[in-house]
Amino acid sequence: MTKAVIIIGARKLAELVYLDNEKYKQYKIENFCVSQKYYKNDTFCDKPVVIFEDLIANNNAQQYAYLLAIGYSNFKAKEKIFNCLKKHNLDTINHINPTAHIGQHATLGTNNIIFGHAYIDHNVLIGDSNIIRPNCYIGHDTTIENNNYVAPACKIAGYNTIGSNCFIGIGTTTIDRETIEDDCVIGASSLLTKDTEKGGLYYGSPAVKKGAKK
Repeated sequence: MTKAVIIIGARKLAELVYLDNEKYKQYKIENFCVSQKYYKNDTFCDKPVVIFEDLIANNNAQQYAYLLAIGYSNFKAKEKIFNCLKKHNLDTINHINPTAHIGQHATLGTNNIIFGHAYIDHNVLIGDSNIIRPNCYIGHDTTIENNNYVAPACKIAGYNTIGSNCFIGIGTTTIDRETIEDDCVIGASSLLTKDTEKGGLYYGSPAVKKGAKK
């Protein structure tokens, strides 16, 4: 990669990405960036922090590539920033830990973060702005759409579909050919054996609907 990277975010996920890159040196990190209302400190991980709105207005914004390292606390805000980057034709990258396995004929969009020892099986389709934490298994022929957070040690079986803006809790397992609709939350250590409804909160083994995503 020839362009230096600006990481958007200055909390724990951004720190984890920074430390991952410090170990493997996949690209140069120029600085961190946050929206005006979240700006608190002028440095993070010993790098400068700049304001997103000022950066977008800067004629030099095109010289950098961008990576959104914002977690699951506000999917809509993350989606808004990603769309703003696209609107201004700014490059985004994928961050893929070198120990992760990307299977044959798997397809990835952009702005995805895949941590160490994740196993993405063959013929998987992953959209944009997804976060897949360490030691996850994503089964063959599965589709993960956009802006999802898959916590560590999840096991997503083959032929699954995960919509957009979903949170999949740590250690969750699904069986084959299940669909997780948009805006769902699946609680930690759940076993999902049925399709979900949009915006539902599910947990348990087997997982059942317990309410709606807040």
